[in-house]
Amino acid sequence: MTRYVHRLTPARIMEATKPGRYADGAGLYLQTSHGGGKSWLLRYQLNGKASWMGLGPVDVGKLADSLSGARKRAADAQDYIRGGGDPLAQRRAADGPRKAATAITFADAAQQYMAKHAPDWKSRIHREQWRSTLAMYAYPEIGKLPVDAVTVDHVKPVLENIWRERSETARRLRARIERVLDFAALSKWRTGENPFRQNIVRELLGRGRPKPKHHASMPYKDVPDFMAKLAEREDTPALAIRWLVLTACRSSEGRYARWAEIDRRKATWTIPGERMKGGVAHVVPLSSEALAILDAVPRHPGVEFVFIGQGGEDGVSDTACRDVLRDLGVTKDTGTLHGFRSSFRTWAAETGIADDVAEACLAHAIPDAVVKAYKRTKFDAARKSVMDVWAACVA
Repeated sequence: MTRYVHRLTPARIMEATKPGRYADGAGLYLQTSHGGGKSWLLRYQLNGKASWMGLGPVDVGKLADSLSGARKRAADAQDYIRGGGDPLAQRRAADGPRKAATAITFADAAQQYMAKHAPDWKSRIHREQWRSTLAMYAYPEIGKLPVDAVTVDHVKPVLENIWRERSETARRLRARIERVLDFAALSKWRTGENPFRQNIVRELLGRGRPKPKHHASMPYKDVPDFMAKLAEREDTPALAIRWLVLTACRSSEGRYARWAEIDRRKATWTIPGERMKGGVAHVVPLSSEALAILDAVPRHPGVEFVFIGQGGEDGVSDTACRDVLRDLGVTKDTGTLHGFRSSFRTWAAETGIADDVAEACLAHAIPDAVVKAYKRTKFDAARKSVMDVWAACVA
């Protein structure tokens, strides 16, 4: 029988007040939470995959007995593993469905949550953002953990590096993890408080709301020269950027424009509500310059997108468009795709365009609920005139 040098003693267990995990040996760990609670964990390898299994709470009144009992349970589990068994599967079979949580990892729970709820989400982009943020920030830290082993100790490893530098990403990530863990609790895969609740995270990391950083925008007086440089290029990303400028739309709305949304006879582009930030359909009047973009862009039979990306089946990517900006000397500090909306808004303000009309061109909601209830006009005629003048100024 293999002998291990154990590191923990009752005295060391008492001294272990800093949140974290303390190795004893043979895969046994003492876990101390932020609230001061202590429990036993077993880490083991099976088929090349690392897993964690809870071995119960620490009995602080009988530390020596609790420690020896945890070592016995860990040794029994390791013997079972060496014999080809999986102690988590054994526990699931013995203790019923709630204990099956130890076989469900956080990544498993997240995948099941997304499979259930993604069909109801308003856009493909939203679904992709869910997957990408969890894959980039959550899975490396907690993806392989049993979903019932995710504790408050994991808040900092997952969120701390982006909590202030990328506050909006961190806010969304926190909310997504919270929903996955709530889903796991409803599925009886975990019990106890959700450690990614907003109040808990704020207690650990602060409010995480630095002064907002606005998208860099090009001065509107520089836009005509920039558009002239774009006009010298025939590639799809350059055409897509010209479309974004001429329509003053958001990047994803323009890059994923569909032919079915275009009405050439009426010279309008109707963006459906599921692709709009506010969830309400928006009709964009198209200037003659914008219509000329539609004549210039390559069209492929069977492809619904106006601006086709490299794959040939999807809209042009944000990265491809940003590469064009960089090629033309526009850095992230001097201009962004979204920033052209600010260029338009500043131009509108300085040329005397009524605020209501300018905001309607940008599809901004009316913030005052009372005013919104009575002012229901979309300023169609006025917006058509404004977009024509804007195009004449910059194209």
